[in-house]
Amino acid sequence: MANEVCVNCGQPATYRTMTQAANTDFYCEFHGKKSYPNGGLMRLDEEQPPATVLPPGSGQTDTSLIMRGGGEVEDSRLGRVVQFDERSRSFPMTELIAELEPAKAYKPRSHTWNCGVHLDQGQEGSCVGHAWAHELVAPPVVIEGIDHDFARWIYKTAQKYDQWAGEAYEGTSTLAGAKVCAGRPPKMAEGRGLIGEYRWIFGDMDELIKTLGYFGPVVLGTNWYAGMMNTDKDGFVRKTGSLMGGHCILIKGVTLTKKAVRLHQSWGESWGQGGDAWLSFADLEALLGEQGELCVPVHRKEWG
Repeated sequence: MANEVCVNCGQPATYRTMTQAANTDFYCEFHGKKSYPNGGLMRLDEEQPPATVLPPGSGQTDTSLIMRGGGEVEDSRLGRVVQFDERSRSFPMTELIAELEPAKAYKPRSHTWNCGVHLDQGQEGSCVGHAWAHELVAPPVVIEGIDHDFARWIYKTAQKYDQWAGEAYEGTSTLAGAKVCAGRPPKMAEGRGLIGEYRWIFGDMDELIKTLGYFGPVVLGTNWYAGMMNTDKDGFVRKTGSLMGGHCILIKGVTLTKKAVRLHQSWGESWGQGGDAWLSFADLEALLGEQGELCVPVHRKEWG
């Protein structure tokens, strides 16, 4: 255990904030739990070495990477961490679906919103930033100037404002990415919101199908399994094998004949089917039952 003392009372420290920076704060048991009731601390006797982030294109993959919140992932690219805000339940997609004219509201259809860019996050856990960047460059409102650097900016900004202290650990939440793109609070995105609003789908597959059919792509936060690391011969990822970590990815389409959604991956065009994959309705429903989330940007804006 490190020989440090609590910043509040000078007693021997039990915890440190979850960062490897030299100016990290140390806390005793009492003041640590008082200052960070929802996490953001690591016990000194359980400290891990700083996670190594490999550069894009290195061809290497870290294993057992320590994430924000203290969890582990088996692949450094899997950087989605669960953060649910109960207030999100006040913003369901249901209300907007109900506003569709009856002919559309009750007729699900197959549709794909073609995203013309496949960004590659490399080995960094920036999937949240890249998923949201893909959403911004996809119809119905295509925003110009979105590239890998912008995706990393979304990710790094989200880390500053999510619920976990520090930025030295990998990962952030789908919610934090949505807030960055919406510019909430204004300082988060330099006062420049690229989406006017975002809504949530709470596990309703019919609602998801209609959203993909008429409104636009959906950002998915989900557990990611070994059977999803690559596509099978039919272009599907499968919810099989061991849990590898959490991932954030864009759903850009739906097909009723295959009973599947189309995923737009952030691992380059050499992955899957030109960077894309199918995920069956059955597997998606199961993943949503494991704290999966579906976020829908609405009222999207031009760059300005």
